[in-house]
Amino acid sequence: MRTLDPGRLVVGISLVMVGVVAILDGADVVGWADVVADWWPTAVIGLGVAHAATDRRVSWGSGGLVVLGALLLLGTMGVFGERGLAIVWPVLLILVGTAVIVGWSLRRTVVEEPSWSRVIVASAPRLVVRSDRFERGDLTVIAGSARVDLTRTRLDAGGGRMSVTVIAGSVEVVVPEGWRVVVRGVAVLGGWDDTTSRRVGEDAPTLEVRALAVVGGVDVRHRRRWS
Repeated sequence: MRTLDPGRLVVGISLVMVGVVAILDGADVVGWADVVADWWPTAVIGLGVAHAATDRRVSWGSGGLVVLGALLLLGTMGVFGERGLAIVWPVLLILVGTAVIVGWSLRRTVVEEPSWSRVIVASAPRLVVRSDRFERGDLTVIAGSARVDLTRTRLDAGGGRMSVTVIAGSVEVVVPEGWRVVVRGVAVLGGWDDTTSRRVGEDAPTLEVRALAVVGGVDVRHRRRWS
């Protein structure tokens, strides 16, 4: 059974829904501008819900996305009145600014679970993974950056997988020498790069990295000597 990649799932569903709305607009069933303008915050809510479901808990990141999306949706639906969005946006800017300050001060987080899910908004943490049998990690970064350090972990016997979704940001995935790394990526006004060594043994553990970069980048590499 395939497991859920939260960021990839929500981005994919959003693109499908935009395509459906475009078809309906062409058939004069609905108005493209009205539907997109009113309902686009549901993608933000969906991303938070998907991450909470994958991680089986509500974290600050996933819960924050749900709250953020809900406020934006109430604003676009006119619940706050005609000047609703004019009130919502300054509040959101204050919240994001606070997240930036807190996020930059909390730069290092140790992750010990074999399977985990994280969502990062407007911050730049370093995730140090220390698991004896790393299986999978799901990471979504929005308007920020992150470094995932896997050099202190061991892969599960069946291999491991990293799913990375970047929207207006960047991610570095640092892997140890001796791993076989397979990167599959989709880039929309962004890109991904894999500079890991191909000189590995036949019995080398395998890490699969699935990268989705939307106006952002994903870099999979070994630790630099000066880092």
